[in-house]
Amino acid sequence: MQTTFSTNLLQTAIASGIALASSILGFSFTDIAPAHAATLNYAGTTNPDGPTFQAITAFEPTTFSVFHFRVSTTDRYDFSSTSTGWQNAISLYRNVFNPSNNFTNLINSSTQNPDASGVSTSTFFVPSLAAGVDYFLVTSGLRSSDFGNFNNTISGAGDILPSTTTAVPEPFTIFGTLIGGTAALRMRKKLAVSKA
Repeated sequence: MQTTFSTNLLQTAIASGIALASSILGFSFTDIAPAHAATLNYAGTTNPDGPTFQAITAFEPTTFSVFHFRVSTTDRYDFSSTSTGWQNAISLYRNVFNPSNNFTNLINSSTQNPDASGVSTSTFFVPSLAAGVDYFLVTSGLRSSDFGNFNNTISGAGDILPSTTTAVPEPFTIFGTLIGGTAALRMRKKLAVSKA
């Protein structure tokens, strides 16, 4: 009983001190949010015929979209994904993203049920992303029937720098590269033989 009274008295004193400081300084401590130097918004889509991946927060494998980026400043970053008419999920990976191994390099993952208007929003934050490190934000669905257009937002203390490299090569891209490389090698050998 004494502990409860003392705790309540301490909480009241702290609240009064904060209220006094707020009135003297001219702002409210409850209004303070993390400072965001940069915000990146981008739109994408998950194709129903694309490769599949199962987010750890999802019920089954779904198609996905990958956004490969780095940040310029080591600090906190916030992530948000919104879709309409389907339930989305977002997952963040560090260094490498392998769709066949959904736990390796995973930092955070989130999913959200849609509101009354059918809008689904997934959010989370990461206390510290490291500058210059490769990150992969994966947008997917909750079930195999969940796919479509989405809008994502990343915000934080530093710039969000999209990568120009392909994060997850499609199987036909790898196959095409192998065929093209083999054909170029044969052509080179043929030219070397004809010059001799």
